[in-house]
Amino acid sequence: MADDRYGSRQWVADHRKHHAKMETREDPHSPQHFGIIKVLFSGAELYRTAARDPETLETFGQDAPDDWLERHSYQYSTAGFLLMALIEVLLSGPIGP
Repeated sequence: MADDRYGSRQWVADHRKHHAKMETREDPHSPQHFGIIKVLFSGAELYRTAARDPETLETFGQDAPDDWLERHSYQYSTAGFLLMALIEVLLSGPIGP
């Protein structure tokens, strides 16, 4: 059963697979195969899709951290993104982000 969390192990596996399979059909986020617009504007969804592949996690996700922080913090990734955007606006004004 695939894990829907997206933490460091998933990111590491996606990133390693991207470099190992660069610009092939197996590349999880290849602009050559998905198109640059899709990668730029839907890249997060491409990462999440690749993260659901148990074979990718097993092959490329070895030695990635799996501690309490990993298991409990990344479930709030949308809140973290919104908090960071708010901090950027407060520190540098609306032109900042």
